[in-house]
Amino acid sequence: MATNYTENYQLPIWAAGDAFLRTEFNEANEKIDAALGVLAQSMGNCRIVTGSYTGTGEYGSAHPNTLTFDGPPLLLFVGKYWQFWAIRGSTGAAPIGGGNNVQSVTLTWNGNTVQWYSSRSETSQLNEAQTTYHYLALLKTDVQE
Repeated sequence: MATNYTENYQLPIWAAGDAFLRTEFNEANEKIDAALGVLAQSMGNCRIVTGSYTGTGEYGSAHPNTLTFDGPPLLLFVGKYWQFWAIRGSTGAAPIGGGNNVQSVTLTWNGNTVQWYSSRSETSQLNEAQTTYHYLALLKTDVQE
């Protein structure tokens, strides 16, 4: 049996001459598991996902860009030379970059998928052919709505 215990969770600390009891190990693991569960719940309701895609050169409502995630996206950042960010539920975003020649994109959010398009150009849509674009999304981890 342990002769010492940690301050916060009373986990056993064995001295050289202490006997080891299986029940002490099991109780300690249960306390650790419970503490980690509380910590995980207090960390917020989203996680960060990053990735990239290669542009196809197409644009317009018939050729939207589509990203599908393993959870509902709450916030999306997409960019290369131009970039935009959008909050879930917004229907448009204005790409920002180096001038006034870019038109806003139209967005659609559906479950784990977000789509966007521009009726002006592949540059405005962030879909220039053979161009790699990067994205960062905050995904909702608490999927109850």
